Amino acid sequence: MNWWFGAIVKILPAYLANTGPLVLKPLDFLKLSRPLDGGRNFMDGRRVFGDGKTWYGLLTFLLVGTLTGAGLAFTGIHTWLTGLVLGFGAFLGDLGGSFLKRRLGMKRGQNAGLLDREDFITGAILLSLPLMSWSLPELILVYALTPVIHKLSNTVGYLLKIKEVPW
Repeated sequence: MNWWFGAIVKILPAYLANTGPLVLKPLDFLKLSRPLDGGRNFMDGRRVFGDGKTWYGLLTFLLVGTLTGAGLAFTGIHTWLTGLVLGFGAFLGDLGGSFLKRRLGMKRGQNAGLLDREDFITGAILLSLPLMSWSLPELILVYALTPVIHKLSNTVGYLLKIKEVPW
Protein backbone atom coordinates (compact mmCIF):
# COMPACT_ATOMS: atom_id res chain seq x y z
CA MET A 1 0.00 0.00 0.00
CA ASN A 2 1.39 3.42 -0.95
CA TRP A 3 2.09 5.70 2.03
CA TRP A 4 -0.39 8.31 0.78
CA PHE A 5 -3.16 5.75 0.34
CA GLY A 6 -2.32 4.36 3.77
CA ALA A 7 -2.65 7.86 5.26
CA ILE A 8 -6.13 8.23 3.76
CA VAL A 9 -7.16 4.80 5.04
CA LYS A 10 -5.71 5.71 8.45
CA ILE A 11 -7.85 8.88 8.78
CA LEU A 12 -10.97 7.45 7.10
CA PRO A 13 -12.84 6.59 10.34
CA ALA A 14 -12.58 10.26 11.38
CA TYR A 15 -13.72 11.52 7.96
CA LEU A 16 -16.73 9.22 7.90
CA ALA A 17 -17.57 9.82 11.57
CA ASN A 18 -17.70 13.55 10.80
CA THR A 19 -20.42 12.92 8.20
CA GLY A 20 -22.41 10.57 10.43
CA PRO A 21 -24.75 13.06 12.12
CA LEU A 22 -25.92 14.50 8.80
CA VAL A 23 -26.13 11.31 6.77
CA LEU A 24 -27.83 9.33 9.54
CA LYS A 25 -30.15 12.14 10.70
CA PRO A 26 -33.28 10.35 9.42
CA LEU A 27 -32.46 7.48 11.81
CA ASP A 28 -32.78 9.63 14.95
CA PHE A 29 -35.88 7.73 16.04
CA LEU A 30 -34.85 8.02 19.69
CA LYS A 31 -34.96 11.81 19.38
CA LEU A 32 -31.47 12.26 20.82
CA SER A 33 -30.86 15.51 18.98
CA ARG A 34 -30.78 17.41 22.24
CA PRO A 35 -27.92 19.85 22.86
CA LEU A 36 -24.98 18.47 24.82
CA ASP A 37 -24.73 21.73 26.74
CA GLY A 38 -28.39 21.51 27.79
CA GLY A 39 -28.93 25.08 26.60
CA ARG A 40 -26.53 26.43 29.21
CA ASN A 41 -24.30 29.45 28.74
CA PHE A 42 -20.60 29.79 29.46
CA MET A 43 -19.26 32.51 31.78
CA ASP A 44 -19.19 34.93 28.84
CA GLY A 45 -22.98 34.67 28.53
CA ARG A 46 -22.84 32.75 25.24
CA ARG A 47 -23.89 29.14 24.75
CA VAL A 48 -21.22 26.60 25.64
CA PHE A 49 -21.50 24.69 22.33
CA GLY A 50 -24.86 25.57 20.80
CA ASP A 51 -27.78 23.57 19.45
CA GLY A 52 -25.68 21.88 16.76
CA LYS A 53 -23.71 19.67 19.16
CA THR A 54 -26.06 16.94 20.34
CA TRP A 55 -26.13 13.58 22.07
CA TYR A 56 -27.18 12.10 18.74
CA GLY A 57 -24.10 13.60 17.12
CA LEU A 58 -21.85 12.07 19.77
CA LEU A 59 -23.42 8.64 19.29
CA THR A 60 -23.16 8.77 15.50
CA PHE A 61 -19.50 9.86 15.61
CA LEU A 62 -18.76 6.90 17.90
CA LEU A 63 -20.85 4.42 15.91
CA VAL A 64 -19.59 5.39 12.45
CA GLY A 65 -15.97 5.60 13.61
CA THR A 66 -16.15 2.20 15.29
CA LEU A 67 -17.88 0.48 12.36
CA THR A 68 -15.43 2.03 9.89
CA GLY A 69 -12.46 0.87 11.96
CA ALA A 70 -13.90 -2.64 12.22
CA GLY A 71 -14.64 -2.68 8.49
CA LEU A 72 -11.07 -1.66 7.70
CA ALA A 73 -9.49 -4.29 9.98
CA PHE A 74 -8.41 -6.25 6.90
CA THR A 75 -5.92 -3.45 6.08
CA GLY A 76 -3.92 -4.14 9.22
CA ILE A 77 -4.18 -0.43 10.08
CA HIS A 78 -7.45 -0.44 12.00
CA THR A 79 -9.48 -2.30 14.57
CA TRP A 80 -12.82 -1.34 16.06
CA LEU A 81 -10.82 0.40 18.82
CA THR A 82 -8.83 2.65 16.48
CA GLY A 83 -12.09 3.52 14.73
CA LEU A 84 -13.74 4.34 18.06
CA VAL A 85 -10.81 6.51 19.15
CA LEU A 86 -10.65 8.35 15.82
CA GLY A 87 -14.42 8.89 15.87
CA PHE A 88 -14.37 10.18 19.45
CA GLY A 89 -11.33 12.35 18.71
CA ALA A 90 -13.10 13.80 15.67
CA PHE A 91 -16.10 14.58 17.85
CA LEU A 92 -13.96 16.25 20.52
CA GLY A 93 -12.18 18.31 17.86
CA ASP A 94 -15.50 19.37 16.35
CA LEU A 95 -16.82 20.19 19.82
CA GLY A 96 -13.72 22.27 20.55
CA GLY A 97 -14.24 24.14 17.28
CA SER A 98 -17.83 24.94 18.27
CA PHE A 99 -16.69 26.10 21.69
CA LEU A 100 -14.17 28.48 20.06
CA LYS A 101 -16.74 29.74 17.56
CA ARG A 102 -19.17 30.57 20.40
CA ARG A 103 -16.40 32.42 22.26
CA LEU A 104 -15.72 34.44 19.10
CA GLY A 105 -19.41 35.33 18.85
CA MET A 106 -19.97 33.22 15.74
CA LYS A 107 -23.36 31.66 15.20
CA ARG A 108 -24.15 28.05 14.35
CA GLY A 109 -23.49 27.42 10.67
CA GLN A 110 -21.40 30.57 10.25
CA ASN A 111 -18.31 29.85 8.15
CA ALA A 112 -15.15 29.79 10.26
CA GLY A 113 -12.72 28.87 7.49
CA LEU A 114 -10.01 26.40 8.47
CA LEU A 115 -11.40 26.09 11.99
CA ASP A 116 -14.46 24.35 10.53
CA ARG A 117 -12.34 22.14 8.32
CA GLU A 118 -9.42 21.10 10.50
CA ASP A 119 -10.86 20.92 14.03
CA PHE A 120 -12.20 17.37 13.80
CA ILE A 121 -9.01 16.07 12.17
CA THR A 122 -6.84 17.64 14.85
CA GLY A 123 -8.92 16.03 17.60
CA ALA A 124 -8.84 12.65 15.86
CA ILE A 125 -5.08 12.68 15.32
CA LEU A 126 -4.27 13.86 18.84
CA LEU A 127 -6.50 11.29 20.52
CA SER A 128 -5.18 8.49 18.30
CA LEU A 129 -1.50 9.09 19.13
CA PRO A 130 -1.33 6.42 21.86
CA LEU A 131 -2.61 3.82 19.37
CA MET A 132 -1.07 4.81 16.05
CA SER A 133 1.87 6.81 14.79
CA TRP A 134 1.67 9.53 12.18
CA SER A 135 4.60 10.46 9.95
CA LEU A 136 5.15 14.06 8.93
CA PRO A 137 4.28 13.34 5.27
CA GLU A 138 1.03 11.65 6.39
CA LEU A 139 0.10 14.65 8.53
CA ILE A 140 0.88 17.10 5.73
CA LEU A 141 -1.22 15.08 3.29
CA VAL A 142 -4.18 14.76 5.68
CA TYR A 143 -4.16 18.46 6.56
CA ALA A 144 -3.80 19.43 2.88
CA LEU A 145 -6.58 17.12 1.67
CA THR A 146 -9.06 17.82 4.45
CA PRO A 147 -10.22 21.27 3.26
CA VAL A 148 -10.77 19.91 -0.26
CA ILE A 149 -12.64 16.81 0.93
CA HIS A 150 -14.60 18.90 3.44
CA LYS A 151 -15.68 21.42 0.78
CA LEU A 152 -16.64 18.67 -1.67
CA SER A 153 -18.64 16.65 0.87
CA ASN A 154 -20.39 19.75 2.22
CA THR A 155 -21.32 20.92 -1.27
CA VAL A 156 -22.76 17.49 -2.09
CA GLY A 157 -24.65 17.48 1.23
CA TYR A 158 -26.04 20.93 0.49
CA LEU A 159 -27.12 19.94 -3.03
CA LEU A 160 -28.81 16.82 -1.63
CA LYS A 161 -30.58 19.05 0.92
CA ILE A 162 -29.17 17.22 3.93
CA LYS A 163 -27.03 20.23 4.88
CA GLU A 164 -28.32 23.78 5.40
CA VAL A 165 -25.16 25.58 4.24
CA PRO A 166 -22.55 24.60 1.63
CA TRP A 167 -19.56 24.91 4.01
